[in-house]
Amino acid sequence: MEKEISSFSDEAVFQLTIEKSNFDNFHMKNVKLPKNFFFLSVLNSKIRKVESGAFKEFSLLDSLDLKENQIETLESDVFLGLQLLQVLNLSKNNLGKLPKDVFLNLSRLLNLDLSQNSLSKINMDSFKGLTRLIQLNLTYNKIEEIEPETFKITNKLQDIHLNNNQIKYIHKNAFVGLNEIKSLVLSDNKIEKLQEHVFEGLDVLQELHLENNLIKDIEKLSFSGLSNLKFLNLSNNEITNIPENVIGSIQQLYVLDATHNKLNEDAIKLLKNLNNVQTLYTD
Repeated sequence: MEKEISSFSDEAVFQLTIEKSNFDNFHMKNVKLPKNFFFLSVLNSKIRKVESGAFKEFSLLDSLDLKENQIETLESDVFLGLQLLQVLNLSKNNLGKLPKDVFLNLSRLLNLDLSQNSLSKINMDSFKGLTRLIQLNLTYNKIEEIEPETFKITNKLQDIHLNNNQIKYIHKNAFVGLNEIKSLVLSDNKIEKLQEHVFEGLDVLQELHLENNLIKDIEKLSFSGLSNLKFLNLSNNEITNIPENVIGSIQQLYVLDATHNKLNEDAIKLLKNLNNVQTLYTD
């Protein structure tokens, strides 16, 4: 069923929340709102599809929250006209893919939440236009791999959450261009191996989460380029051996958690002799 919102009072409205309604296709083409309208939330309203140009009349929107619906598809120009939007929440929906250029008009977006959807694939086309994005949440999806140059366009990102997916493989150059990234969360996935140079270029990264994966192999140059890393969590994996200098090369490392692995005696001895780690957790 299509439901349409048609009128509001003339009183000043800064924030509008619509909750527990019953929409199939959602649009606000005929809604008259004041020009000083900045925040819109449509929550838990059974939306399955958002029409093209649904919000184009609301060019001053700063924040758009569409979480806890049933959105399965987004039209490529669904966010047309939202050039000032800074926060977009699409979490807890049923999105299976992101159309090419769907975010192309959101050049000022700072925070994007796509958590708890059904996304299985992301690549560079997924985030075209998001040149100022700072925070990206992709937790609890079905992503299986991270392709090369996926985040090349979003080079202002500081915080990426990719935990609780089904990631098995991270391609070389997957994180190329992330010159300002400070926190990268890859925990609770199915990663088995860390290739050499897989984190190359993440010069300002401070926090790396790899706990609760299936990591068995760490190569000698797996952590090359992480010159400012301060926190590394490798707990709850299947690591048996750690190549010499692979951790020692991270000069700024303060905390290393390697608990609940299958470390052999040589690996444990190597870790305990590290001079650069101030706090070490092992079994």
